[in-house]
Amino acid sequence: MVGDGVVMLVRRAFPELDDAALPAAIAEFLTAYERGCLDTTRPYPGIEALLAAAARRWPLAVLTNKPERLAIRVLAGLGLAGRFQVVIGGDSLPVRKPDPATLLLVAGRLRVPAARLPLVGDSRVDLATARGAGAPVIAVTWGYGRLTAEDLAGANGVARSVPELAALLGLPASPGGPRAAPGC
Repeated sequence: MVGDGVVMLVRRAFPELDDAALPAAIAEFLTAYERGCLDTTRPYPGIEALLAAAARRWPLAVLTNKPERLAIRVLAGLGLAGRFQVVIGGDSLPVRKPDPATLLLVAGRLRVPAARLPLVGDSRVDLATARGAGAPVIAVTWGYGRLTAEDLAGANGVARSVPELAALLGLPASPGGPRAAPGC
């Protein structure tokens, strides 16, 4: 149910809602989400060390369909906000992932050509975003996305664990694995 943005989440959770009732339901969800988004959210084991190593080598960004202010709140609440130079949310532009304009905006703000900016993602939307922008993509097999073997075949690399992701990025091995508490 999670992973395709707030509108799809609310539509899936409440299929009986008509288009007129949708905006109020989305607003109610966002209010509740903002209150509790850090209650159970934790970084995947090993991710903090991987981000620290990556941030020493490259500028980092977050590209999400989550509203930008909520993405920033989650990053700050987890103590990760300082790792990222750019945060682009689903409301930062008139379009959202998988529109390549989202990743091209990240590339522009980081001053890195999209072709040299790997997107690490867990969903078909992430893979499509990278492909559309001409960027390499590393698919991770944990997270909310459910990637098929066919999806994975279209990635430039596939990481089944945090140490595999570190290796694909050319970073020192990071302890931990892909499991974490569910959250926002």
